[in-house]
Amino acid sequence: MLSIEAFLCVPLCMTIFAQAIFYVKPIELRIEQQAKIIATDRIAESKNQPLYKLNYKNEVVHLQVNPQKVKELLSLGLDIKNNLGNQNEIHSAEQ
Repeated sequence: MLSIEAFLCVPLCMTIFAQAIFYVKPIELRIEQQAKIIATDRIAESKNQPLYKLNYKNEVVHLQVNPQKVKELLSLGLDIKNNLGNQNEIHSAEQ
């Protein structure tokens, strides 16, 4: 003879199984699609772009910090130093 627990357990298990199919699977697919879009965007980014730009007032704009790019950051410092050195030479020559 079947017990009440058996009657309650089967629908509960089927409900959980149905939720896994109808709820979790679409979420997994959405996450997968978003990951593919992000990966595609990162692959599509052009390589060897400068990490900074200087505007007409010699202010650094669009600085992107990336810890793996120490050489570029050092290059930025040297560019700024050389640029300031050139400005000091120009100002001292004008005076």
